[in-house]
Amino acid sequence: MKRMFFKAKIIPMLWLTMLLMLVGCNGRLALMKDAFRFYSSEVSFPEKMLRIENGDTATVSMSKLNKPLLIHYYGPEDCSDCALNHMRDNIRLARYSKENGFFDFIVIIAPPLEERIDIIEKATEMSLPLCLYVDSMHFFPSEGVIPSNSSLHTFLIDTKNTPIFVGSPLANEATKNRFEKRLRESVFIVSFPG
Repeated sequence: MKRMFFKAKIIPMLWLTMLLMLVGCNGRLALMKDAFRFYSSEVSFPEKMLRIENGDTATVSMSKLNKPLLIHYYGPEDCSDCALNHMRDNIRLARYSKENGFFDFIVIIAPPLEERIDIIEKATEMSLPLCLYVDSMHFFPSEGVIPSNSSLHTFLIDTKNTPIFVGSPLANEATKNRFEKRLRESVFIVSFPG
């Protein structure tokens, strides 16, 4: 009797554990596929975007990159107000970029169309010490290059607009070391072309 009860409890738990492992593996597999596709793509920019920097606004076009660019992207599915309320990490990334000197850093936010004007006003009033670009026409989602998975929304592109690193270099020391190694490799390739 105890043995039957034990089997009745354990077997469903084993199936549930295997199912959770399978779902977890599928989630990682999808993330790996997205990352692989992203690394083999090129990030293009719209002809014009609104730039907000230190409270000043200007409509600009992205110039050709002369050094790698770290981008933190907030898509229309992200909470735009939340993004603005949590800019502290982005300000840290902007400072780190200036201290490092080998890459630039920008934030791109694509607010839902109905929130666009409100987000632009709030971002301007905040007078953030970083470059914030507003993708008001949802160019990036329509291009489909930046994956929808938010864990891939902080990324470094080289001077050819190709993603070369995904993740925030300030996440932890190991990530920062990998980021700086990849950055050095990229800068070396640009400085001494083959």
